[in-house]
Amino acid sequence: MKKVVRLAEHALFALNVLIVFLFVFENRIVLPSWIQVIGRMHPLFLHFPIAIVLLVVVFYFMRPWLKTTVDHEGLKAMLLLSAWATSLTILMGLFLSREPGYSGEVLFWHKWLGVAVGFLMSGCYYYERAGFPTLGFKISSVVLVVLLVFTGHFGAELTHGEDFLFAPVRLAKSVEQVPLEEALIYDHIIRPIVEEKCGTCHNESKAKGKLVLTTKEGIAKGGKDGKLFEIDTPGEGIFLQRIHLPEDDKKHMPPKSKAQLTDEELQLLEQWIHSGSELEKHVMALPPDDTLRVLIENYFGSEEEVYDFAYADVETIEKLNSAYRVIYPLATNSPALSVTFYNAPLFNIKQMEELAPLQKQIVSLDLNKMPIEDQDLKIISSFENLRRLNLNFSNITGATLSSLGSLKHLTSLSVSSSKITDEGITQLAVLKNLKSLYCWNTAVSEGALEQLKEKIPGLKIETGFVLDHTKVLKLTSPRIVNDSKIYKTDFKLTITHPITGVAIRYTLDGTEPDSLHGELYTHEVTASAPVTSIQAVAFKEGWYGSTISSAYFFKSVYKPDSIWFITLPDRKYFANGAKTLIDQEAGSMSYGSYEGWLGFRENKMETEMMFSKPVMLSSVTLSTRYDHGAFLFPPTVIKVWGGTDSSKMKLLSTVSPVQPVAYGAKTQAGIVCIFPQQEIRFIKIIAEPVAKLPAWHKKKGEKGWFFVDEILLN
Repeated sequence: MKKVVRLAEHALFALNVLIVFLFVFENRIVLPSWIQVIGRMHPLFLHFPIAIVLLVVVFYFMRPWLKTTVDHEGLKAMLLLSAWATSLTILMGLFLSREPGYSGEVLFWHKWLGVAVGFLMSGCYYYERAGFPTLGFKISSVVLVVLLVFTGHFGAELTHGEDFLFAPVRLAKSVEQVPLEEALIYDHIIRPIVEEKCGTCHNESKAKGKLVLTTKEGIAKGGKDGKLFEIDTPGEGIFLQRIHLPEDDKKHMPPKSKAQLTDEELQLLEQWIHSGSELEKHVMALPPDDTLRVLIENYFGSEEEVYDFAYADVETIEKLNSAYRVIYPLATNSPALSVTFYNAPLFNIKQMEELAPLQKQIVSLDLNKMPIEDQDLKIISSFENLRRLNLNFSNITGATLSSLGSLKHLTSLSVSSSKITDEGITQLAVLKNLKSLYCWNTAVSEGALEQLKEKIPGLKIETGFVLDHTKVLKLTSPRIVNDSKIYKTDFKLTITHPITGVAIRYTLDGTEPDSLHGELYTHEVTASAPVTSIQAVAFKEGWYGSTISSAYFFKSVYKPDSIWFITLPDRKYFANGAKTLIDQEAGSMSYGSYEGWLGFRENKMETEMMFSKPVMLSSVTLSTRYDHGAFLFPPTVIKVWGGTDSSKMKLLSTVSPVQPVAYGAKTQAGIVCIFPQQEIRFIKIIAEPVAKLPAWHKKKGEKGWFFVDEILLN
């Protein structure tokens, strides 16, 4: 037993040394994929040491009353186990923190407090083993528990969103309740929606896709895929594209597992974006008949509604809540309830009938994608105070819609992508208080909708974008759709366009396609070159041609096992250190953002890589960024050295990229260094930035910048 204890003590000391090492050199260390797997075990493993730590502290404080059941040596063994498990969990967390998407002040505090817990836990063990006075241990254990609480709080913020612990209280207070006359469009309407539905994944501490949606600066900046909004091309822009993707699409936002945007919220966000996505404008600054203002007035009205019915029994709500049927209050201290159904394959109409005890309190019912039939509407009509009803993707034809006539308070109805017909839509005329009807992607004719508008004055009907054939419009640019910019093997490039019948022409050699030149896109394009520069343009009779879409894609067959800098990049553009060059993550190309890029100016770039076993290499490619106005130029020379022995590397390739003679477009480019295929285990790459900007530049004579985000090996 003593040997086991000694071994555990040595392991504990080694773990703490490793933790210190990772802290000091974290920006210079590249973690292999198997280490990342260990890091991702952090959220799975951390509950074990937390429980052991708290148990040990409780036992030590209660030891005087537990003398017959807990001996001193047993508690010391538990203390050693908890210290060892805590240090191992911290190590996993440090590995996990090196992955993209974790940054900011919350990560800083979670990391430092976690390490403090680990060191204090280890210190408590050595303190107790030395036999020092118990009082010192008790003081340390109290501090330990306090640190543990704060560490857990910051950890919860990283995984579940800002201020997760106090979110119910914070959300109730943070959304300032103001009269409509004083309301700001963003602060009081848009921000609460975005924070609730998008903020858990896109905040300053956990910025997935390097996108922050909880601050005005983050929204204006965009993410690694570019700006969020493109108001000059209606219906386009990353934000609108992602929220309108099918829910099963992996790029749909919010993710399928998260709470989805309601029809009202979608309409508000769309109209806000198309009106210019202003961040400081007042609601009352909009014209009275402006679509966004009308939507906001309706939204404000529903939020401030006073209900005259009693609260439902809490036990009844808890009993009826399940994994496929979620019931929750519409607002804090409100008797009104909202019900959302999930998991269509398990749905049956009995689940609706079970809600009878709550028929007075249910004001919002979401049956999106549920197999609701016409005969089921009679049950829905029993919810006498229903205000909002979502029947999107249901099987209704509208044959029994008149049964909803008993719903005197119904103001919003969604029947998009249902089987509703012209004959069915006319039955909605009995709903005299209906304000909003959403019927995208249905067979209902425009004439039937106009007749319905005449019968229900003030009804607003949303059917999606309708083309005005009297105007010649410019096509939006085609989308070059791919999950990644970097591939290990030959890969397929997909080009899409939202308008049917569009002809797309493309090139892969850097030249610009037009209506006559370039390959006609008919199917996926296979790419196999180290660097593929694809440009695509769309044409259709009766439309102006689109602007050109362009993108760079890279092939990288090999990834080194180790990489390190000999000369460091500038501290302002350090990204994730040497790991950046082989992390298979493209740097951001959005305007004003240099995330994911390494910048060299005072120093030349000099880096070395190593493979554990020799590989057959024939080229090295540097992914670079150019912006002449911001002093970003190609390097003047690139030299690649390599071999199987680090002390006997030979010069494999020297490339002097062509320097610009005038200001050019901001772009990304791949510089390929080719050499005869040979066995390589060690590589050394040197790239020298421009020493003096040319005479035509406004800052002639000053040093230029060289930016690189990836080194590709083939």
